Amino acid sequence: MRIVDVYLGQEIEEKILTKHSVLREEIEETLLADEPKHLKARRGRYLAIGFLKRFISVVYENRSGIAMIITAYPSSNWQISLYKRK
Repeated sequence: MRIVDVYLGQEIEEKILTKHSVLREEIEETLLADEPKHLKARRGRYLAIGFLKRFISVVYENRSGIAMIITAYPSSNWQISLYKRK
């Protein structure tokens, strides 16, 4: 899956930072710089699992190559295992 840009609204960014301690830069790097594992999720959404300094999971909608971020959080153990199998 090819992502060319990331859209993260201010309200969502603040929620992700407050609730999950994930920075905008981590989300962008996970989707744009890393080679994340993409999985199809519910309601036309996708889950990307990537690793830079730590494992991050990002839920997003793909709109013509633009990732519309829904949420992001540190990956769970099962997500890390899935990523390592890629």
